[in-house]
Amino acid sequence: MAGEEMNWLNWIPSGGTVVIVQNEKDNANLKGVILTKNSGLSDIISAVYPQFGNFSQEAKERALIFVSKVNPYVHTSPTGDQNHDGDKLKETSIVYSAEKGQPILIPLLKFISE
Repeated sequence: MAGEEMNWLNWIPSGGTVVIVQNEKDNANLKGVILTKNSGLSDIISAVYPQFGNFSQEAKERALIFVSKVNPYVHTSPTGDQNHDGDKLKETSIVYSAEKGQPILIPLLKFISE
């Protein structure tokens, strides 16, 4: 297990932008921090890198997975039904949400770009 943890630590990117999800901008004096009301990780990444909206679906998913794994305050939850419905398996997707008031590191673009 220690080897696996070291592998993850080696993949943590250096540099980036810190974003904090808040209801009110009462801590606007935090230098270099972006404050947002949106808790969705896609919205947070787009606040830092507007071009994120133009990424391919696969590149977006890779970026969301990567950013969520390096941030302990980003949580994932499935949407939809994961059970079979007759002969069809209903589609599920993952929602990535950031905790309010906690710092979220958005790595430099080179770590999450296509």
